[in-house]
Amino acid sequence: MAIISDLSNELLVHIYSNLGSIDDALHLGRTCSTTHIILENPKFHLSIMRSIIMSSDIHRFDICLCKVLDLHSKFVDHYSSGGALISGAPTSSPHPTSNTFGYFDQELWERVMQGPLHTLKDSHVYDILARWQGLRVLQDLYLARELTDYDYINPLNINPRFQMDRLDTLQDRSYSHYSRCHPQAHGTLQPHSRVLDSHQTARFYSAVTYYWLINEIRWCLSHITFKNIQYLFGLRYTFQTHLETLTASPLLFTLDVLSIYEFLYLHLLPNHSRCFEEQDPAKTLLTCPSRHHEDRAQGFQECLAYASSFLQPPDLIDLAIRDRLVHKWPYAFLPYPDSFYTHTHPTPDAHYNITNCSFSYRGPPTMFQSVTPYPVLVLTEGHHAYLKSRVFVTFKDGGTRPNPRTIEEVFIERWSEEVRGSVFFWAQSSIKAEMLMERWREEKPVKRQLRPRRA
Repeated sequence: MAIISDLSNELLVHIYSNLGSIDDALHLGRTCSTTHIILENPKFHLSIMRSIIMSSDIHRFDICLCKVLDLHSKFVDHYSSGGALISGAPTSSPHPTSNTFGYFDQELWERVMQGPLHTLKDSHVYDILARWQGLRVLQDLYLARELTDYDYINPLNINPRFQMDRLDTLQDRSYSHYSRCHPQAHGTLQPHSRVLDSHQTARFYSAVTYYWLINEIRWCLSHITFKNIQYLFGLRYTFQTHLETLTASPLLFTLDVLSIYEFLYLHLLPNHSRCFEEQDPAKTLLTCPSRHHEDRAQGFQECLAYASSFLQPPDLIDLAIRDRLVHKWPYAFLPYPDSFYTHTHPTPDAHYNITNCSFSYRGPPTMFQSVTPYPVLVLTEGHHAYLKSRVFVTFKDGGTRPNPRTIEEVFIERWSEEVRGSVFFWAQSSIKAEMLMERWREEKPVKRQLRPRRA
């Protein structure tokens, strides 16, 4: 009977190339010296990884993300060299067609809408390998401790005064957790939720790369000036519809993306926003006032609104690492390099356009009165509202039976209490997720009765 060490290099490369993930190839390479030698060969290694990436469902957004990131660099080079503001398609038609594009929106269309490729550049293979390993840091942050509802801060849902109290509590709890000052602040993890298995890791990675991709598309669109705003909306809707068809479990995937978004921008970003304190407003809009600032609430809202569009998942990993190093001994001074500002917003003309015109969902504006007598701040709820609406639409499209209670009535409360921080353990398929959400609707609402006051 033949053993794996007796196989020829050609057969071993063929076996490697048909594995399901990059981790499977790395694990096989550690089994014996014969398989390890295959991965040590640069030519074989590149060929194997290219085949796995192009055939694996885990990386269905990776290739498109690589191409859009290349376009991002083109935008930066254009504006860094003194280029003028880019104009989009000079048409009054709200429906994008191949004959109505300008140069940059044509480039974006081809990079997003192009079908499966028969080849993949070497540089893109190396980028995806680095991304596969680098996003493990984000996965470790996600699993570091169980998060409660108080660990999430949405600047559009709560009173600014109460918001600042919750922000201080969140940052103090995080400091206590990582410094091990207070054991009760560490949080608890169930035995089954300490690590993600291969299927859950694939879901996590796909959700992060998907949101990274749509955020990059929004960034690119925000740096193009369109004469017809409806044309911009139609172009963005076409991109999103195309990307949503690339998943076989739409409901479960939408829940995964919503969980990832809330972890990144409602927990990780506020928790480590201290790194943006007293930034130079001439360089960036990512300025977060310190605790002693007289109008801290309004500045914090503005910072989160801009950061959710400017910063991508790798930027938030960098932000978390910087925050931990800056706020512990020896308190290193880690200013952001000028390349960071150039890469995130290369032209000041797009500062406000990125949050005003690049949202996936244009809901009604939300107004908040500043803590101090300053003008009212108006924010448009975009990313979060869009992702929640996708959950509702996907759930209704699943063919659920009629029920007196709508999913909108029960989702927010049950999501924040039971699912948000553990969605990757909550359900392993869209069918299971649909059944659990149906059970929410069938349960009778609990009527809370207030106790009578004592005389």
